[in-house]
Amino acid sequence: MIQVAVPTRGSIPVYEALRKLTLDIADRINERFARRDALPVVDLRVTQLQQYEVAGLMRAADMAIVTPTRDGMNLVSLEFSVINGDRPTDLILSAGAGATDHLGPWSDIVDGDQVLSIAGAIKDSLGRLDVDRAERARRRCQAASCLQSAAWTRSFSEHLAQATEPSSPQQPHQPNRAPERSLAVLGGEV
Repeated sequence: MIQVAVPTRGSIPVYEALRKLTLDIADRINERFARRDALPVVDLRVTQLQQYEVAGLMRAADMAIVTPTRDGMNLVSLEFSVINGDRPTDLILSAGAGATDHLGPWSDIVDGDQVLSIAGAIKDSLGRLDVDRAERARRRCQAASCLQSAAWTRSFSEHLAQATEPSSPQQPHQPNRAPERSLAVLGGEV
């Protein structure tokens, strides 16, 4: 699992405390469930990423969890939907996200404050047939594409192409992909 949680309010003491707590929890999980290949179970990204890196992570993910407690993270859920419209993916989306109005019918809607709600949606997604996940992804892509300008789509597609070109000098490190399905948790404040 990759958690992208770039701090946006690091100068506020409570956010710094939350960041430290989150890193500590990720370390404990990685120690308890250590893998033989030494790759972390939870790969927590807390530094600013380039757009091509984010695009690459989104494209590699089979599932994204976007759970703001209030309206937010709309571009993340829309980008994930556009970039993965041609493959079976799932989006778990908080009811508090504004994009829920547009992507909700083809996403798993959860209460972002309730761990069991999110866990249930993950379980449902993992049990869903690929044909169903592919149809949901296609419909999310259609809905998201209708909302975006041609310039935004072109720019994001260019970054995706840059991230997936084998000869690209800026291509991010590609870890060994051990699990059958990848999970990207995008957003959130740490």
